[in-house]
Amino acid sequence: NIIVRFMADPDDGFAPDEWQYGGRRGPAPPVVLARRDKLPFSQQDWDLLSEYMSEWLDELMEAEEERAGVSERMLTLSALREYVDNHRDSHPAALLAVRFP
Repeated sequence: NIIVRFMADPDDGFAPDEWQYGGRRGPAPPVVLARRDKLPFSQQDWDLLSEYMSEWLDELMEAEEERAGVSERMLTLSALREYVDNHRDSHPAALLAVRFP
C-alpha cells in the first residue's frame, strides 16, 4: 500500500500502527501525493522512488543492528541523486529535478 510505504519510520522501516491497512483493518483510504515544489509527480518518478525505497528497506532488514546507519546513509538527497543518476538509462525522465537541481 502506497501510504504505508511513505509513512515508514526511518529507524526500522515500518509504518506506525495507525498507518497499517489491509486484512481486518480494511483498505487504506484514497491517497493523494503532491510535491512541495508543485511540479508534476509522474509515474516514472513513482517507479524509481518505489525501487529506491525497496532497496532501502531491503538493506534495512539485512542490517539488523545497524539500521540507523543504513538510514543515515541512504535517506539523503545526495544518496538519492546518485541512485537516480545510476538508473537514468532505465528511467530517463524520472526525478529530473533531482538530477538537474
